[in-house]
Amino acid sequence: RALDAAPRARRPRSGDRLPRMAPVMEDQGLERTVDLARYPLASRTFRERCRLELDHEGALVLPGFMLAPAVNDALSQSLAREGDAFFCTKSHNVFLLSPDPDLHGEHPRNREVSSSKGILADDQIDPRSPLRALYDSPLFREFLRSVTGANGALHPYADSLASVNVHVQRAGQELGWHFDNSSFAATVMLRRASVGGLFQYCPGTDRDAADERGVMEAVARCLDGDAPVRTLTPGPGDLTIFRGRRALHRVTPTGDDGEARIIAVLAYNEEPDRRLSSTARMTFFGRLE
Repeated sequence: RALDAAPRARRPRSGDRLPRMAPVMEDQGLERTVDLARYPLASRTFRERCRLELDHEGALVLPGFMLAPAVNDALSQSLAREGDAFFCTKSHNVFLLSPDPDLHGEHPRNREVSSSKGILADDQIDPRSPLRALYDSPLFREFLRSVTGANGALHPYADSLASVNVHVQRAGQELGWHFDNSSFAATVMLRRASVGGLFQYCPGTDRDAADERGVMEAVARCLDGDAPVRTLTPGPGDLTIFRGRRALHRVTPTGDDGEARIIAVLAYNEEPDRRLSSTARMTFFGRLE
């Protein structure tokens, strides 16, 4: 049904500072960003189909979700700032935790893998970017909340770095096997790598499963290459929603020749005013603000 008419808002004056979720920005530009004819985000039937797919597979890919002109704009803006990205290489275990000194080094809890990539932080994303229009859209947030079963509204990070990121994976770089800390991740592919850069995950490796021993055995099989692996190959503009806390996953190394893999990551919280820890901000962005 049609929405009730709302009172006319005061036109912003010069010098006004608008909040990130200002009412005057509600879904502005979303029709120029998302293929809403193909993906009716407000439809309960469509949301339920997506939820069932995500629950069954652990991942949902919506091809061509972002319109081609919006993808091109976001990619061009990201390439213009690529030199400002924070690049680093680090070793870590799959749980992204400090090593457990009570366990040996080859225990699945402590085995180390390598990750290397560059990240453009939220404050480096163009304010006019289609990624910003998508992230700030109340309709998109409600779609994500409904599909993922989040408890209550989704909120941006309170810090200036973590909400909207663009990851750049150059030649030879990779994202090692790991679990996410958040319940889900939403990404939009901007450009595939010419060679490699495949997203893979191991089903049946839920870190929160009650059978801790079974989880560790499944992690070991995955790290040893003895477990079944599923591969996702999203193309430019494809939206992927993935339950990264419930499945071990990685991005394979990109080839030595060709273009870098560039993907946007849209991160939300189920609680307001949450910030990444100072350790995480230094690890991912090389700075606190």
